[in-house]
Amino acid sequence: MGLEAKGLTALRKIQAGVSPGEVYYIDDTVARTELLGYYAIQALEDTVFTSITTKLATGSNVVGGLAGVTLLVGHIWYLKITGIELASGKVLMYKI
Repeated sequence: MGLEAKGLTALRKIQAGVSPGEVYYIDDTVARTELLGYYAIQALEDTVFTSITTKLATGSNVVGGLAGVTLLVGHIWYLKITGIELASGKVLMYKI
């Protein structure tokens, strides 16, 4: 089994173990703010962010640090997301 196949197998195992309370599909460029309870974001296709706001454990906000960054298809970021705007792409956001 190649490295890519092993990675996909591992991803499926992780996804099977995650039981989201709500899944939010985003495929537009509308800014969303004051999001609560979202803990992960998964790219359905390569996705570029205009802005993304996350809440750190210390309570401070990180704004714009991921602007222009590409989340590759199939990848998942585990972040406390409080605001998001896509430049392009499609994502699923998972809520507890």
